[in-house]
Amino acid sequence: FMNLNQAAHGDREHGFIAARLRMPRKVIAGYWQDEDVQKRLGSWMRAAIGVAVSKEMKVMRFGDNMREVAVTEGDKVEVQAKLGWQVNTWPVGKLVETMDAVTEEEIDALMDVYKASYDFATDDLETVRYQAREEIAMKKMMDAEGCKAFSNTF
Repeated sequence: FMNLNQAAHGDREHGFIAARLRMPRKVIAGYWQDEDVQKRLGSWMRAAIGVAVSKEMKVMRFGDNMREVAVTEGDKVEVQAKLGWQVNTWPVGKLVETMDAVTEEEIDALMDVYKASYDFATDDLETVRYQAREEIAMKKMMDAEGCKAFSNTF
């Protein structure tokens, strides 16, 4: 009997512990196969995944005037404490070095992806190639550092 009805005890125990600890929590009540319950649960699960991913997020910031300083360009310590995000700076010069190392073959390959995915609204393909060079360099730097997002000041 207990094995079939364990959730009734365990769910109450979990709720009691969370309430005593004054932990914020989400409670969704209802039959799990009801469409409304599934929608509410799905919405909560997507939000929970976003929170979990962001707790481990490392953001690459280009062009900051100071590195590892909390009082410039916004309070980086606060964002790390509240959201768990690391927002560290890499100098633009490092990006330029990485861009200089990008090969024409790498640019050609990305241009093929662009051409398959987009209609070009310009005949100035050299500008698009330069942007592809930037994208490749930024991706290389982010991959090397384990970053999942970036911001910039340029």
